[in-house]
Amino acid sequence: MSWLAIGIIVIWVNVLGCAGAPLAMPAGDVELTLVQTVSMEVMALVQPENWDPVIHPQQIRVIASKDGNYGLFKLTETPDLAYGPSDLDFHSLAVSWDGSHTILSVKHCGFYKLMLLIEEYPKGRFLPLTGEPGNDRYPTIARDKAFVAFISDRDGQPKLYGLKIDRPELIGFSGGPQPMQLFTGPGKERAPAFSEHGLAFLSNLMGTWDLWVLEGPNYDSPRRVVTDVDPESPVAWVKDWIFVIRDGVSGLVSLDGRFFRPLSRGPKDWWKSPGAPKYVVKDGIVYCVKFPAPLSPDLAFFRIPPGQSIAELWLATLDGREWKVADQVPMGEASRSPDGRRLAYLRRGRRIGPLPSPEAGYSPDWYELWVANADGSDASCIRTFSPYGGEYKAHSLAWGPGGARLFFALAEGGTPVYELHSLRLDGSGLDTIFGGVYTCDVHPNGVVTGVARGPYLYSYDIVSDTWTSYWEFGQLWGAAFSPSAKYGVAVTDGALVLLDCTKRTEHILLPAAKASPKTQRYSPPTWSPDETLFAYVSDWDGDGEIWIYDLKTNTARKITDNDHDDYSPIWSPDGKYIAYVSEEDVLPTIRVFSLQDAKTTAITHGEAEDVSPIWRNKGKE
Repeated sequence: MSWLAIGIIVIWVNVLGCAGAPLAMPAGDVELTLVQTVSMEVMALVQPENWDPVIHPQQIRVIASKDGNYGLFKLTETPDLAYGPSDLDFHSLAVSWDGSHTILSVKHCGFYKLMLLIEEYPKGRFLPLTGEPGNDRYPTIARDKAFVAFISDRDGQPKLYGLKIDRPELIGFSGGPQPMQLFTGPGKERAPAFSEHGLAFLSNLMGTWDLWVLEGPNYDSPRRVVTDVDPESPVAWVKDWIFVIRDGVSGLVSLDGRFFRPLSRGPKDWWKSPGAPKYVVKDGIVYCVKFPAPLSPDLAFFRIPPGQSIAELWLATLDGREWKVADQVPMGEASRSPDGRRLAYLRRGRRIGPLPSPEAGYSPDWYELWVANADGSDASCIRTFSPYGGEYKAHSLAWGPGGARLFFALAEGGTPVYELHSLRLDGSGLDTIFGGVYTCDVHPNGVVTGVARGPYLYSYDIVSDTWTSYWEFGQLWGAAFSPSAKYGVAVTDGALVLLDCTKRTEHILLPAAKASPKTQRYSPPTWSPDETLFAYVSDWDGDGEIWIYDLKTNTARKITDNDHDDYSPIWSPDGKYIAYVSEEDVLPTIRVFSLQDAKTTAITHGEAEDVSPIWRNKGKE
């Protein structure tokens, strides 16, 4: 191996790091849909992406044996021979997304060479793409139909090559496009697959068979996605996920390599069938594989594993499926975008030593701001907050109106006083909004509320740049403001008090004897989306129970009633459910109460301490 190749490998290792084991997602079921019966022995099968195989099976291409002769067929009721008979490689067949280009591998002068068929050309006319000594097999066509990738052993072992085919009439002539090696180094490659996201393939460059993706306009930016893929695994794109086999289990890997979702059901070893993983040929019948719909979480929550002090961020659906997204996440520091499509969260980095100053005798924390898809995939760190730059203890993370910016607070020099900042989703445009506050909560309409020095309540309108101080309400260390910030609920001397921020008046809703909310131990009251109800925790009957106060009728009703504490109520965006934490089991768990039928559903089941639920707004999903 040359020193150049060694240097390239070292650079890759240093830049890319080592892809760790992906986090497990709940399994999803695959379903088989009948497409057509066949009377041929099918060896390979492909289908253009823009054609529905059930409605248009005639667009399916197969390499098959008919009457003892092998050839390329279209899967019509009477199979239409497109090319053959010839010495075809039974496992090398590719078709463009629109069905206009077909590539197969044909034996010529003792080697398998790639041939291109373009639909508009006369039937049976194939253009040779490669001609050098060596076997060129397993082609895949880029979505723009200007590039083909394939595996060739022309240099002694299977390597990944590419060839421009935007002007196929020039191929083979002097000065025309020539095959080029796409992935250097001593390893072997196999199973290339194109999508608009890049070129996926397997390589054993690092000692194990790993899934890689070449990205960029020239496919020159390699990234290792996940390690330890089975050597004989097929590779296929399923939207923005990648199908592979790991430890004998079929599943989908997220593009960032953070998640692996196992696939269940289906015939045994169905992914070994011709056309797999998107098609299965079994007992003379062609089936289309329907992959499970993407997971659509309803809730986020925080799990504290035994023996740990910092929480993990988890997601869950209302039917009880749950999966881990990140570790080292400070309690409550996650936020959903207004449209529900994105998830932002803070991570606390490892302490690295004391600050280089005499007065700083402690080891500060680093904080990272991450943004991901709703299911936690495609996560990226958009900002790192270093204590050496004075950016202490990021918290109070929230999305701004419209979802274009993220808002968060930073401690002023390590004190309990904070500044509110915002930045764009790419981490740029850091802006300081104001400082001198103890708490800050960003509402969907762009109003910020909290407690300022005094202490007194305040509100700030981001759009109009208007600050309002509520001195009339006296010194308060907290209040639960309604979504519009027009109202607030506070606890004064144990009584539950309604604050009208427009009229600047206050009204006692429940005296201390009836209210007794545990606001110091538990979360403050939370409002319904229409601001006619709010939920709160009271222990006047001996333990913490969740109550709902109706501002229209000025009545309160209890929705939990047991001998254990229930707390942290939070309304769903549609106002139909309340999620909360229950200690009815040995450890705190997340439960959901339906206001329509008064039924309670356990979302988590006590594997660890599960607290601080956060709803997701699914919108029109």
